[in-house]
Amino acid sequence: MRRDTLLAVALVALSVLANAVIENLRPGSAPFIRAILPGLLPAPPSRVARPVPAPAPMPARAAQVAPPRGSRPLAAGMTWTVTSLARDGPATSAVGCEGGATLGSATSRCNPYEGDTSCVRSLPLLCLNKNGAPAPRGDDGMAAPAFHRWSGARLALSPAVAGHALTSASSADQICAERLGSDWRMAEFHDGGGWGLRGLGTIATGTRFWVRINDQPANCWDPVAPPTGLAPTIAGSAADLSRARAAASRSASVSAASPPR
Repeated sequence: MRRDTLLAVALVALSVLANAVIENLRPGSAPFIRAILPGLLPAPPSRVARPVPAPAPMPARAAQVAPPRGSRPLAAGMTWTVTSLARDGPATSAVGCEGGATLGSATSRCNPYEGDTSCVRSLPLLCLNKNGAPAPRGDDGMAAPAFHRWSGARLALSPAVAGHALTSASSADQICAERLGSDWRMAEFHDGGGWGLRGLGTIATGTRFWVRINDQPANCWDPVAPPTGLAPTIAGSAADLSRARAAASRSASVSAASPPR
């Protein structure tokens, strides 16, 4: 009897050991042993569900701002400014490439070869009405032989217009005509021979304004040419500019001698 009891205890112990090994290999495979001997077998490890991380949000795409219609990268237009005013007699204005107002630039010289002012800017147009107005008395002595001549025209400014809105010479002329009358158009570089002109009317100082040129790509509607490394040329341009400066200087001297009233 005692031997049978020992044998039974040994068999139970072997069964417990075997089921413990099986439980460690396959959790949950010995529930009946746990029901008989709940304190002898360890509880199977609990399986905790790990949360799946949410995908990282996609970075927001930068807003794409469409360029204004008609604008072109790096496009620039030519601008002039008032160089002198005369009110001794008929009010007249001398306008030209150099001097006067600047637009945050280190130089006040215009660029009639490829433009000097970004076409994103809004500036007035210099408008002109060639009505054959005679030059005021004494004006001929202020003129260089070929440049800064009397234009025989009345001068006025349009409201400010963004350069990229000027899509052609005719569209610019139309702005002047709609504002001032059918005989008005946008002033052109050569209307006074070149580099400047004089005409009737008092133009506001302190600003620059769009002026077109017919034989160079310096208008906001001209295609932007890739850089070539070569300076644009106009026949005799160095001498032209020198004479234009002299004419502007003489014009300013005469105006200074007759101060505004």
